[in-house]
Amino acid sequence: MGGRYKLLAVDVDGVLTEVNSVWRHLHERLGTLREAVVNAALFMEGRISYEEWARLDAALWRGVRVEEVMKAVSDVRLREGAVELVELARERGLKVVALSAGLSLIADRVAAELGIDKCLSNELVVRDGVVTGDVVVRVTCFNKGDLLLNICGELGIKPGEVVVVGDSEADISMMRVSGLAIAYNPSSPLVLSCAHLTIVSETLKPVADLLERLTRC
Repeated sequence: MGGRYKLLAVDVDGVLTEVNSVWRHLHERLGTLREAVVNAALFMEGRISYEEWARLDAALWRGVRVEEVMKAVSDVRLREGAVELVELARERGLKVVALSAGLSLIADRVAAELGIDKCLSNELVVRDGVVTGDVVVRVTCFNKGDLLLNICGELGIKPGEVVVVGDSEADISMMRVSGLAIAYNPSSPLVLSCAHLTIVSETLKPVADLLERLTRC
């Protein structure tokens, strides 16, 4: 039914949701943005690893109750057309996976709401209802390509049978190993240059329309 393509791999922040970064969103809501900007600069300058950056950011929320964190992200909405895109993919026989360098408290919710087959993201560690300040890092700015290849191996799907939809430089590694890479509202010229197709739209309807044409029997 899906023809050439067997798997749809999508980013979460900025693609399936309207918030470009759940990390930044949380910092803004919890009053830790000033310190987070310093951490981001250390990473961008190559002075710390992505894992160290994530842990420094998570440490800023140490002691915050998880209810407060969930309230801070309760207004993160699905992007218009996300439901239709995932439903179409599944109707056409494609598996759907989400790979996010964001946080599981959003990514897992989105995956559950949309019926996504597999979701990988990073997890804030919570103990007794309180954020410990630690984080389990599974997805970085650099490893989405490797993670996608692992998923392909598990499912018996060739990388050339994968459609990727991403918007940021964190998505480039999975775009480069896919059969079709779609830059959705690309955040930089580098993302644009790594894509086979570019779609600029407030909704995911054009992406769904393209997938419908690609998988038409």
